[in-house]
Amino acid sequence: MARIGKVCRRAEEPAVFRKSVIRDREIRMKKRGSIFVIILVSLVLCVTASAREIETGLSARGASEKLMRGFENLAGATLEVPGTVMRRTRQDGMFTGLTLGMVDGVLNTVKRAFAGIWEVATFPVPVPEGYDPILSRPDFLGMDG
Repeated sequence: MARIGKVCRRAEEPAVFRKSVIRDREIRMKKRGSIFVIILVSLVLCVTASAREIETGLSARGASEKLMRGFENLAGATLEVPGTVMRRTRQDGMFTGLTLGMVDGVLNTVKRAFAGIWEVATFPVPVPEGYDPILSRPDFLGMDG
């Protein structure tokens, strides 16, 4: 009897395996579909931004600079905590740098990340006026730039 049970379990394993393979394929297809939609939406936004810039006389450079600033802010958000801690430590001492610098760094990280998301999401729209930056350039890792 024990042997029959083992045979039956082995016979069921391929069906379970096939279901997991099919599920993995479905997940991959959904991911590919969402990537395709993101690329398509980005292309549509670029085309509409170019048309709007031609109509209004604004340059395409402003939108592309805003998009790059947004990506810089998103990437630079991760460097805000160590940079702020280093700056505060140099200015106010070790204890203040490690405590208040950490808090300021986390707040600056959130602020820079949201500014990056905003600039990437609204790069085709000249808001604020003339594609001006929302935040100043980041002072990465406490270096003057």
